[in-house]
Amino acid sequence: MHSMLIAQIALDPLSFFDSKSLRHDRQTLEAAGSELITYSISDQLVRTNRGDLPLQRLADELKRQNADLVHIYGSPQGSRQWLRGIPKPYLSAFGVPRSRIPWSRLPAPAAIVTPLSPDSLPEAVDEGYFAEADSPPRQHGPFVIGSAGPQRKGIDVMTRATMARLGRFRDDVEWRVFETIPSPAELQELDLWIDPALDELDFDGGTAEALCARKTVVASRTEVNRMRTEDGAAGLLVPVGDPNEMTHAILLGLFKPELRKPRSQRLITIGARFERGARSESLMKLYRSILR
Repeated sequence: MHSMLIAQIALDPLSFFDSKSLRHDRQTLEAAGSELITYSISDQLVRTNRGDLPLQRLADELKRQNADLVHIYGSPQGSRQWLRGIPKPYLSAFGVPRSRIPWSRLPAPAAIVTPLSPDSLPEAVDEGYFAEADSPPRQHGPFVIGSAGPQRKGIDVMTRATMARLGRFRDDVEWRVFETIPSPAELQELDLWIDPALDELDFDGGTAEALCARKTVVASRTEVNRMRTEDGAAGLLVPVGDPNEMTHAILLGLFKPELRKPRSQRLITIGARFERGARSESLMKLYRSILR
């Protein structure tokens, strides 16, 4: 197959998960010698390296560039009518509403790519997070646990409810809430990583990064966290939205080393699933199957 011309469209603001996915895919395509055109959609404007365009001109711009494939990252805000003239095929993390009226139908994506979809691509983690040894909690407090994204749906309430319960048992646990996933160095300073996700479509909990850093993880039992932890084999999973169970799991993660041991053994091999090469191979295979 000839070198591909790929148009990457970022729907700002991108989540942490979407941003890292776009970044890893860009590295893959550049390494494969493919050409890239990048666009960013924000406030009805399309931002390009040549200046801004009105959103309604995006379809004409894509036709003029004659890209082989369009890959959209992020979630659309408001109307999706700008998809009407988009050249096929395109990939996205979202579908389009169905309509019985032929002239009002929007073109469906050639593939829906989320961690939970049939066309899912493996999640990739930046190289700096991979650690060669376990990072167990320290033996004596104060203990520091961490989570990310106070702006995520319901996270603030869940965090405060869990911390209030922890305070009944311990006065030596500090919970750090990061605006986004902490750096590898910041992550290594923590005794435990927490993902209290309340939404099945919330992929921004940093569970994959923490697992690759060989940290003990306590996470909500969302479908994506079940996949990341191999159904709890590599992390402590708790029911979604249950601060009592979250508190119990945090205490176990900090103070019950015999429960951490079998999970830490799974971390020895689990990291390979999050290396960029696994996503790269699947990405190129998916692109070629669509353009076949």
